[in-house]
Amino acid sequence: SLGLKGRIGLPLAASFAGLLCLNAYFSVYLTNKTIEFEKDRLRNFVHAIADEERDKVEDVFQSMQWLSRQIGLLKPSTPGCNELLAGELQRTRHFANINFALTTGDIVCSAIRPAGRINIADRESFQKALVRRGVTAGGLVKGLISGRNVIPFYFPVADQSGRLHGVLVITLGMDELERSLGKLNLPPGARIGLVSDKGDIVIRAPDPEALTGKNFADSDF
Repeated sequence: SLGLKGRIGLPLAASFAGLLCLNAYFSVYLTNKTIEFEKDRLRNFVHAIADEERDKVEDVFQSMQWLSRQIGLLKPSTPGCNELLAGELQRTRHFANINFALTTGDIVCSAIRPAGRINIADRESFQKALVRRGVTAGGLVKGLISGRNVIPFYFPVADQSGRLHGVLVITLGMDELERSLGKLNLPPGARIGLVSDKGDIVIRAPDPEALTGKNFADSDF
C-alpha cells in the first residue's frame, strides 16, 4: 500500500477559465492501482461535467443575443420587460435569474421580482460590461435576488438610437453541479469540491469539518 496525501486540481470548463476549479483531496492509504483508478475516474467525471457546463454557457449566449434585441425595443421599466425575462427563465431551467440593469447599476427589470431596490454597480464585471462589446463573465457569487450560487454573465444593450442603455445579466445556477458532486462515490477520506477564483471553498463533499465558505489557502480542504 502507498499513502497518498495531496490535491488534484482540474479546471471545470474552458468557458469558466480562471473562474472555477474542481479539487479533489486524498488523505488515505490506497494501492498504486487504486490511486490511478481514482485519478482517472475523477478526470472523466470532470470532463463530463465540463461538457454539460459548456452547453449551458452556449444557452446563455443564445438567450443574450435574442433578449438584448427584444429589450432594445422595450422600455425596461414596464411590466412587459419582466414578463419577457420570466418567460425565458421558465424555458431554461439551469438559469437562476435574468435581469436588466441601467448603466447606473439599478436593476429595473427581472424575471424574479426583487423584494426591494437592487444595485450591482459595485460588481467589477458589470463595470467591464459597460465598456466592452460582447459577453463578460463574472466570478462565482451568491445571487442577490435568487440567493443561489451562480456565475453571472453580462451583455451590454443599446437602445434604438444605438446608445448604451444598460446591461443584460443572466445568472447560471450551480445547483445541478452541487448535486452531482454530492452524489459522487469517493473512497474513504477523500473530498471533492468547488473553489472560486478568489480561493473560497464554495462546495465541498462530504464536508464533516464544515470548511465550506472558508478560503482554500487557509484550510486542509
